[in-house]
Amino acid sequence: NARIETVLEKSSFKNALQRRRCIVPFDGFYEWKKTTAGKQPYRIQTTDQEIFTIAGLWEKWKAPDGEYVFTFTLITQDPNQKLKHIHDRMPAILNREQEDLWLSNEIPPGDLIQMIRPYPDELITFYPVSTRVNNVRENDATLIEPISLENKTDGTLF
Repeated sequence: NARIETVLEKSSFKNALQRRRCIVPFDGFYEWKKTTAGKQPYRIQTTDQEIFTIAGLWEKWKAPDGEYVFTFTLITQDPNQKLKHIHDRMPAILNREQEDLWLSNEIPPGDLIQMIRPYPDELITFYPVSTRVNNVRENDATLIEPISLENKTDGTLF
């Protein structure tokens, strides 16, 4: 991830910010909340966009075998008020109007960074999901289904 606070200065991101911006589509993402019972994953979505985008940067590099590899990183920022109880960072979710601006070569990178703000609280929803999402061998539709936290040992949601 590329922290929005330092993306203009870090040499690893500065050139990509100038020339290689991208948007990455999502229908949701996970964050983990530390609890006394361990880390609880939450699925986070937007309520106004079924598919939303996150500001990103891409790179192309040559692997030792001579093949080109394309990679990307997501821009992250401080969370909105709703998500700060789950995690101390959140991805830079773009609204539809910001997508074209983010991809534009006509706008200085500093101005683009200034336009990004945490996605509005009222447009974010989240729910707990199974800790099975922690296992890369797990891959089925039940991973995005909500679970009940009634059996939590600390008795709190936040």
